[in-house]
Amino acid sequence: MSWFLALREDAGHAMQGGGGRQWESAQSIGFVKAVSWLLHADLSVPHAGFPVPNILETSMFRRASLFALFVAPVILQGCGSDPTASAPLTAVASVVPAGGSAGVDPTAPIVVSFTGMMQPGMELYAALHEGDVTGPVVPGSWTWSADRTSLTFTPAAPLQSQTRYTLHLGGGMRDASGRPIDYGPCLSQYGGQWATSGMMDGGMMGDGSMMGPGWRAANGTYGMVFTFTTA
Repeated sequence: MSWFLALREDAGHAMQGGGGRQWESAQSIGFVKAVSWLLHADLSVPHAGFPVPNILETSMFRRASLFALFVAPVILQGCGSDPTASAPLTAVASVVPAGGSAGVDPTAPIVVSFTGMMQPGMELYAALHEGDVTGPVVPGSWTWSADRTSLTFTPAAPLQSQTRYTLHLGGGMRDASGRPIDYGPCLSQYGGQWATSGMMDGGMMGDGSMMGPGWRAANGTYGMVFTFTTA
């Protein structure tokens, strides 16, 4: 069997495309553009695995079948949908130590893992504070794993014993596709709390460095905080 498919705009102009057995449009086809189509099929040559005689058994079924087989894929392709638009958001996969933890080893690193790859520079939206989220930032370095799914903080000096610390992940974090992070699992699994504007007042950000637009999430908070106590 051989066939070819031709599409025309409602103005009568032929639409460019090709691709052999799978016709591909060379120009955008949107829902608002009306097109007509013409399919020519030569049934004199049987094609293994393609039951053309059964598909073309009746004129009504022929029209429905040909639309499903040839026209619908062309329309869907022409819409130019972004495959990442319907994909789940990258989420926080784990936080160590989790919020509410006690007896944490002062020499242990702080590790945050994600379900997908993150954008470069997102370590700028992570900070460890002594005390609550209004406390001073602990000196140290943030490093990514090779696949950019795990972020580790190593303090410049061991944390103090029997001291409260707060990990802050800003709302400006984005994955490799530029989409915001899903912090939902933090609330139910990792002891996180939303960093509300009320928490941020009181000197945490006396210079406003962590209350800028890059730190703010779509829900109006400034990301997520996790508080723990060392041994």
